[in-house]
Amino acid sequence: MRRFLCLLLLLGIATPAFAQMRAPAREPVRVIDRAITRTGKTLTLSVHYPVTGRTVMDRLFTDYARARIAEVGEPPSGQSRGVPYTLDLSYRITRNDARFFAVLFSAQTYTGGAHGSHFQESFVFLMPGERRVFLPELVDGARGLEKISRLARDTLRARLLRGAGPMTDANWIAQGTAPGALAVTPFDWTADALVLHFGEYAVAAYAAGRQDVRIPLSAIADVIRPDPAAPAPSFACAKAANAIERALCADARLARWDWQVAWAYARQRAVVPDPKAGAALLAQQRAFLKARDTACADGNAACLTKAYQRRLAALEPSP
Repeated sequence: MRRFLCLLLLLGIATPAFAQMRAPAREPVRVIDRAITRTGKTLTLSVHYPVTGRTVMDRLFTDYARARIAEVGEPPSGQSRGVPYTLDLSYRITRNDARFFAVLFSAQTYTGGAHGSHFQESFVFLMPGERRVFLPELVDGARGLEKISRLARDTLRARLLRGAGPMTDANWIAQGTAPGALAVTPFDWTADALVLHFGEYAVAAYAAGRQDVRIPLSAIADVIRPDPAAPAPSFACAKAANAIERALCADARLARWDWQVAWAYARQRAVVPDPKAGAALLAQQRAFLKARDTACADGNAACLTKAYQRRLAALEPSP
């Protein structure tokens, strides 16, 4: 997944003016279902993904489906015991209008063990430019994610901590709804609500199942960015004080690298086992920032990109 996210950052980002998103209603994107199926002794596939005729979106959907197939693989020779590995990948279109096109994928896999796994991935695009956007770009950075975090946390605590024998606790929910976790949580961005999709183990035990939280857009109206296509680094651009910060605030690609590294670091800090490990992680992050500031003092985009790529790989290495 880490490699897939990095690929998204490198594909190139179209930047249509936000005013274009308010153009008169047009015909929604036409979707054709593409299926890959296989039934065998070692591997069973039922993979579906949309084909839209839009180059950027179709490339992402195809790559995503192929990546999921590659992850499942097949049982090692002689170890299948008559039970094939399985992948069931489905999707639903969660929005399709003049402003956004959005898809939510759901994957069920079995590769041995007591039970299978389920995970989701959301793709939300600004239209008509086909630029994929993420939650930290739709809302006002840390301020927006922190507000959403509070709302999601309160909703889940009220839902999951009631009655005898809860399958979670307040700390588990707080960790799963922390701003850094929300930055990579699958979501729907409908015309009137943000819907967060928390997988098994994200906020509670497996037996509690997946948890969805619906937050009306009216409840977060004060933190919704008027122009999601504008660069959205991890800091307020009004306070940009040097060439590096100005470069991050001028380039949507660089801004995305910046917030991905910032929230990846936040996720790691949330799960470090003890203060000593936390101090070591903080020292590493400070060393990264110092090295970035020294090597890329003039705000060179190529230099910054390489620095962020290396740091992101260190924070969230590929399996």
